[in-house]
Parts: sequence; C-alpha cells; structure tokens
Amino acid sequence: MVDELNASAEEQNVISVIMSLPWSFKLLYGFLSDGISIFGMRRKPYFVAGWLIYIMANFILAFQTRPSIQMLAIMMLIQTMGYVCSDVMTDTMIVEQSKELEGLKDRGSFQAVGYTVRTAGTCLGSVLGAFLYNKESWGLSISQVFVINAVLPSLLLAPSIPMLLELPREKAPPSIREQCTDIFALVKRRAVWQPCCFVFIYNAFQVSNAAWSNFLILGLGFGAWQIGVLTIIASFASWAGIVVYKKYFFESSWRNIYISTTFLSAFFSLLQLQLISGKTLGLSAIWFALGDTAVWSFILYIQFLPMCIMYSGMCPDGSEGASYAMLTTLSNMGGTVATDISSLLVGIWNVSDEAIEKHKYSGMTKLTILTSLLQLAPLPLLFLIPKDKKEQLELQKSDETSFAAGSVFIGVLVVALTCTVVENVLYLI
Repeated sequence: MVDELNASAEEQNVISVIMSLPWSFKLLYGFLSDGISIFGMRRKPYFVAGWLIYIMANFILAFQTRPSIQMLAIMMLIQTMGYVCSDVMTDTMIVEQSKELEGLKDRGSFQAVGYTVRTAGTCLGSVLGAFLYNKESWGLSISQVFVINAVLPSLLLAPSIPMLLELPREKAPPSIREQCTDIFALVKRRAVWQPCCFVFIYNAFQVSNAAWSNFLILGLGFGAWQIGVLTIIASFASWAGIVVYKKYFFESSWRNIYISTTFLSAFFSLLQLQLISGKTLGLSAIWFALGDTAVWSFILYIQFLPMCIMYSGMCPDGSEGASYAMLTTLSNMGGTVATDISSLLVGIWNVSDEAIEKHKYSGMTKLTILTSLLQLAPLPLLFLIPKDKKEQLELQKSDETSFAAGSVFIGVLVVALTCTVVENVLYLI
C-alpha cells in the first residue's frame, strides 16, 4: 500500500478497519447457522461457503494489476466476510464440543488447542509472506501472492471437510424472533453484561499509533522484507502467548493477567520513543522494533484466551452460534472503536508522510506517549470481571438481571457499529 499505492497513514488505517469490520457482524452468521439448516447441517455448509467467498475475492484481486485503494478495500472486505463466516462456524463447533465434553477444570482446553493450531498456521503464513513478497530481491508480485492465497485453502481444506464433526441438533431450530429474545435475555443477566462491559471498554482504550507503519517505512527505511520479518515475529509471539498461557497461566487469576500484561504493554509502547529518537541502546532499528512487536503480540494472546473461556461459559444450550458470536462481536467492536480513535488522533499533531520523510518526529513522539498511556485507563474497572472460572460459575448461578443494562448493551453495540460504518464510508469517499 505504501510502496505501490502511495497510501497515507489514514488510508492504511481505513483498510485495517475495513478488514476488522466484518468481525463486528459475527452475530448475523450466528443467527443464520443457529436458525437455518442446510442439508440438515448448521455449521459445515456455512464453513465451506465462507472459504469459497474468501477464495473468490483473492482471485479477483490477483487479476487486478494495480488496484485502487477503493477496489482493494472492497475486496478485502468481501474476503474477510468469508473468512469470518468460517471462523464463526469453527468457534461454535469448538464451544459445543467444549460444553459437551469438558468439565470446569478443563474448560477452555479445546479452545486453547484450536487457537494454538491456528496461530501455528499464521506463523507458517507469515514466513511464506515475507519470503514470497521479498521484492527487494527475487520476490513475487502482489498478484501472484493473491493467487497463492486463493489456491492454498482450496488444497488444504478440501480433504478435511468430510471429517469435520458437527453435533446433531436435539430440538427444532429457533426462529429469528426466538433468537433475538434469547439474546436479550442473555445480555440482561448481570453475569453477562458486567464482564462484557469491561472487555468492551478495555479493548476500546487499546489505541495504537496509526502512523507507526509509515514511520517504519518512510522514517526508518524499512522495506517489504523488514516488514515481513516483523509479521513473522508477531505470529510466533502470538503462538508462544497461547502456549505459555495454557501451560503456566491456565489456572491464574484473570484480573492479575490483565494487570500485569497491560502495564507490560504500556511500558514497551513507551519504549518506542527510543526508536523515534534514534537511541536504540546499541541495537539496530530492526531489532529494537522486533522486541516491541514480539512483546505486544505475546501479551495480546495471553489476554485473548481467558476472554474466550469466559464467553464460552456464558453461552446457553442450543444458541451457541448466535450467543458466542454476539459476545465476541462486542469485544471486536471495542477493538474497532480503538482503531477509529487512532484514525482521529493522527489529526492532533503532524504525523503526515511529509513530516516523517523530513524526520520531523515531534508529532510521532506525542502521539506515542498518548496512545501508550491510554492503555492503562480501563484498569480501575477490573472488578467487573470474575477473578477466574470458579468465580464466573458462581456468578452464572445468579438470576440477577437488568433491563436497563441489557438495553445499554445492545444500544452501545448498534451505535458503535453504525458510527464505524459511517466513518469508514466517508473515508473511502
């Protein structure tokens, strides 16, 4: 986007938001799969359809020699919509299996294994991406990379489809009206809206520096290979975060995990000031950047699994698709709001491409300090989430509900989604 399409920081951020936007519509896929069976199955047909959409979008981009920012954005949106559809089906099948076969002590083990496999695949993908798009030497064109993105899922997924296990439905599928009623009954419960409130606010305050990629490329001269290496390190660090959580922190307090990882993340974000000033403690710029990227990705996935385990414990029987998708949608919307805020913050100080190319980094410094400190703001609300799985189980036994809290829950979801869609349509125009 930077080298070939001359994309600004704002345009790159819009593409990032557009790629994250379909994750906010997971509830729709959950409604579909819970309520409408295809050939007597609720998950597998949607799983296959999602991947077919993903493959089609990649083939279309492959035949675009030089796509416009708008064309790229539209195809990335369609591609991600297909991927999210398949992802919702995968999550739902794991949640159903977990509720059927896991006890309280082991709850979350299936999810941990699933995400370990996923991030291992991400590691492989990031390595291939860095090597294949290494344009400084012998790398492929972006069109050829899109062809590979389309062909690999076709070859790797097709043999596994017949083996995909789907639990049989024991009762008639609910109507859309019944699903909506069940969803509202779920979010009215204090055991649901209270922890979800914290997760949404926490994610909304994890604001990144939207000009950072442009700084690495235009300010420090990073090429496609260096950016690819950062992606590789991020993928392996994410995988390590899941493995470490499952091995060492599976029984740890969720609150303690949030406290320690948030302070660690803010500290390493502030260390970016050293990179901006050129004082990298004797390390080259790429090694210094690698450290920050690795720690951030490692922390993100240590936080991620407790949240998934917490959501899994909230899902009522028979509506796992819609309920789990709705809960994770609120979480994803928090992240989308954070990305929207990061787009707005780039206008406070001068972090334009021109300023970066002239090595005028005053705006970058101030923006980095602001985004780093914002990460700490939600910690006083940690009392809203259960301490661990046992405390969540006790909270789940409570019948305490609040119509007002449930209404606010749904209202925040709708308003945040609407604002995000409107903002990004205006950006694209």
